[in-house]
Amino acid sequence: MFIPDVLVIHRYHNYTPVEIGPKRTNCVHYAVKEADIHGIFSLCGQQWRGTLKVDDDLYTLQPLPEGLATLDDILTKRRNLVGEPKRHVLYKRSPFMTDSPSFCGVDTSYERTMMDDPTKIRKMPIGVGGPQSPVVMHSEKLTMEIAIFVDNELWLKYSRKYGAAADEKLTDFMNTVIHHVQILYQDQSISPQLEFSVVRFEVFKTQPKALKGPKHGHGNALSYLNAFCKYQYYLSTRRRWDFALLFSGYKKNWMSIYPTTRRICRYDIHRPPSDRTISGIARLYGVCDPLNSCLLAEGTDFSSVYITTHEIGHGLGMLHDEPYCASNYIMSGSLGAGKVHWSKCSNRSFQTYLKKLNYYRRNCLISAQFPVGPINTTLLPGQKYSADEQCQMVHGSDYNRVKTSERSTEGICHMLWCGQNNWGRIITSHPALEGTTCAAGKYCRGGKCIPDRSKNPPKVVNGAWSSWKRVSCSACSCPPIISSIGVLKSERTCTNPAPENGGADCSGSSHRAIVCNRNCGLRPHIAEVVSAKLYTSRICAGHRQRLKDATINGIGVQLTRFSSRACKVFCEINVTNADSINFRFFGDWMPDGSPCGDNHYCINGKCLPLDCRDSALVFNPSDCPTESESCQLEPKRPIGRIPALSNSIIDNSGDRETLSDEDKSRQHGEMLDRVTDLPSNDILPSWSPWSAWSDCSASCGDGIKTRGRTCWRDHCDGDAIDRDSCRLQPCVEARSIDFKDPLWSSWTEWTPCSTTCGTGARARYRKCIIGNCPGSYNEVQQCEMPACGHWTSWSAWSDCSATCGVGVRRRSRLCDGSRCPGDQEQTFMCHERACDLSGEWYSWSAWSPCTVTCGMGERQRSRICKGTKCNGIATMSEQCKQAECAAWAPWEQWSACSRSAGMRFRSRQCHGLGKCVGHNSDSEHCMIFVNSNGWTEWSAWSDCSRTCGVGLRRRYRTCLGTREMCPGDFKAFETCQMRDCPQTGPFQHIKPLIIGNGHPQSAANEYSWSQWSHCIGHCGTGIRKRIRLCRGPNCPANVLSESQYCQLLPCGGPGR
Repeated sequence: MFIPDVLVIHRYHNYTPVEIGPKRTNCVHYAVKEADIHGIFSLCGQQWRGTLKVDDDLYTLQPLPEGLATLDDILTKRRNLVGEPKRHVLYKRSPFMTDSPSFCGVDTSYERTMMDDPTKIRKMPIGVGGPQSPVVMHSEKLTMEIAIFVDNELWLKYSRKYGAAADEKLTDFMNTVIHHVQILYQDQSISPQLEFSVVRFEVFKTQPKALKGPKHGHGNALSYLNAFCKYQYYLSTRRRWDFALLFSGYKKNWMSIYPTTRRICRYDIHRPPSDRTISGIARLYGVCDPLNSCLLAEGTDFSSVYITTHEIGHGLGMLHDEPYCASNYIMSGSLGAGKVHWSKCSNRSFQTYLKKLNYYRRNCLISAQFPVGPINTTLLPGQKYSADEQCQMVHGSDYNRVKTSERSTEGICHMLWCGQNNWGRIITSHPALEGTTCAAGKYCRGGKCIPDRSKNPPKVVNGAWSSWKRVSCSACSCPPIISSIGVLKSERTCTNPAPENGGADCSGSSHRAIVCNRNCGLRPHIAEVVSAKLYTSRICAGHRQRLKDATINGIGVQLTRFSSRACKVFCEINVTNADSINFRFFGDWMPDGSPCGDNHYCINGKCLPLDCRDSALVFNPSDCPTESESCQLEPKRPIGRIPALSNSIIDNSGDRETLSDEDKSRQHGEMLDRVTDLPSNDILPSWSPWSAWSDCSASCGDGIKTRGRTCWRDHCDGDAIDRDSCRLQPCVEARSIDFKDPLWSSWTEWTPCSTTCGTGARARYRKCIIGNCPGSYNEVQQCEMPACGHWTSWSAWSDCSATCGVGVRRRSRLCDGSRCPGDQEQTFMCHERACDLSGEWYSWSAWSPCTVTCGMGERQRSRICKGTKCNGIATMSEQCKQAECAAWAPWEQWSACSRSAGMRFRSRQCHGLGKCVGHNSDSEHCMIFVNSNGWTEWSAWSDCSRTCGVGLRRRYRTCLGTREMCPGDFKAFETCQMRDCPQTGPFQHIKPLIIGNGHPQSAANEYSWSQWSHCIGHCGTGIRKRIRLCRGPNCPANVLSESQYCQLLPCGGPGR
């Protein structure tokens, strides 16, 4: 795949060495390419390696493995020192491929819109900046010339991991990834097939300025991709390629918090605005467009194979398979199990894009500027990296392949499972690589675990244990827990030999513990040695303080009744309305040597019995150490005498032991060598001494401190845990946060099962918020769904649903289980005969519902024509009237201004069907104006008291203060002249007489007093008035009036 004059560049800060072509070796490469024969071979020294494809069979040539060497071979190997030829073996492998039937249609509306004008796609002139080699035309396959770039983050990961060998390891990894990508693009499920040629390989040992982290927000996918596309575009003007790939080391989701701004920065490939973490991104329809022919992908592990393949597919015009094709192909919207083939949707999109490129004569894949280099593929990717190594590249050096009990016969070819000693099972995001050994005599090809059909398949090697690692007894220490023992871990590995080519794993355990001190538990009086209860409670109190989580009550538990959990530290959780006690596991373990049951102790998170004559903790008695492998133990210390009349004793773990007949034959008063406590109240109390107080549960302010003690009898009166309040310095509201301790977030809910039937997997996740958190960020469980069913055979096709014209035929099948994949019914169009031209209408359908729920709307009805032509219309519509729509009546008048609240109000009514939009009441602020002497402003004049002639009208004002603040009258009158009254009756000449000073103006005038008014005021003393009316020809203009005080209800307080 690397062309002979490939540019190999290592970009540093001050200099950039450039190599043309791969490093010189003593190897010679041969390529074979004829009609149905394709091959590549290398001769290094006296060893041949290579592959040859003849028709559909694949032949692999390599030196004879040493594991298969006979005595003659060994002698031949010795003779090779003087130039004798070496023996080789030729394997034959046949493909195993099945089609995945599917049907789909492409809709580009949910993806990025295709370029409106493909004529803008530019192709740089052939040979610019490179050798003027002739154009090579390929008829059977397309060739994509690619440039590979490795960013500084990925280089630093390899540099830290491999040191001086980083360049070699990185180059080999990239070669393996591109090799596997080519295998997927030459799968039988895609047409046309695609070949790759690497014309440039550049490692950013110093990141270019245009691509530095702050330029793209440390992994902002769009920003990083845009910057890289421009970067490679300007480079490609000197040496052209069809597509540029940037592999990044941005993967692990960790954060950096600046002390001053508390700003959180992401260091993974993420997609704004939601900052969703993604694995890769590419420009849709970008191939053959120099500025857009680029992709960005994670390069930290072999999931890069499937990410790169998927993103190149986008560049070739392929959309995501969903929703028109199934989600089990390469172009599915997410990585997953068994996705190693191409869907018909992908093929259709790919071929459509190629046709468009060909139409505009912009197809850069039909020509190669440089001769295609030999494929360095002596071994398939999975033959170079075992399943264990693939797990370790993804998850870390302490992970290995885990064999599951899944029902899928394809095993790791379908999905690779990895595991760690103490952290359960997790699932990778991709199947195992092509060529990975999946069973004895089988390897992975095309997502299937198929037999190796060569005459001399690789030898199956079963695993065997190495020797146990010896321990240093002088390094013995005791855990700080009562009743514990001192132990030293001893390990062995399944490497003598390691299982190969599907061989069986080693049976048994890789761990055991050598007992180095049996007297650790005889120290209950020492303060730093505590009970298991207090030890676990201290851990849980620390989690409560660190997480500030009130649901953690600070009480720890060791669940010794469950052997699988006996060495874990669980914390009690307060849950409202819970019927039972709830616990949470934070990843803490009991120390090695801690008691976890009757004569059982913890080692490496497992609860094992004390065996081998009390000298070791083992899974199986066959793992017992020899005398030379054991530690010389001190004799058990005598600590008391058996009192008279005793028939049972209690050890310091609280377990009662009855003396056997053999024990009873011993004399009372004999020394005990195991029991620490005796049952007599006259000798020892029932409780151990209290431990020291724990640290305060709060770092400031008020908190709680605890201490514990151990019951040395079956039952003890009192509490094992004592709590007391503690007070530290007052808390300061604004104080810096301590980011030294690592901090996990809470676990998410379990995801739904990955399958709807059979065995699947579900997972939950958490994030490391601060620091380098111990443990795993995810947990995966197997989940069982109802068993998958099986389909019966298809029924016969039904008759056509129409006797003339176009109709439908149907067939169906039955599922014998709860769920079966696929469709239960199939249909296809049928046409029996043409219908008569003379048409006839069927009856009208019922009227449709009215288009509105209130007011005026429309409804329709239709009819169908029997035949091809019918007179009349097929659809009829008419108006329909519903109930009146809801509407507001006009607002009512404003109310009087409230003196207490300073508000006035108004309301309105809603009429019609439904609910009116808005409120039925309204309010606003108002003011009652008061003049300086305590009176309000005068009200408006009232109507005239008469309808003709001269009458009176009045107005009022109100006193808002005390009587002394309101001088004058609260009421005023004036005359009003209406129209003349008709002159009838004996008094037609008399007019109202207005009196100003109380004296009559003429003897002809007549006067009379009106009734007293109501008492005017709020409370206490008020005022009432009356006026004197005048009737006569000479009444004065002013009205005579008089006032007097009157009494109202007592006031509630002063000032009213």
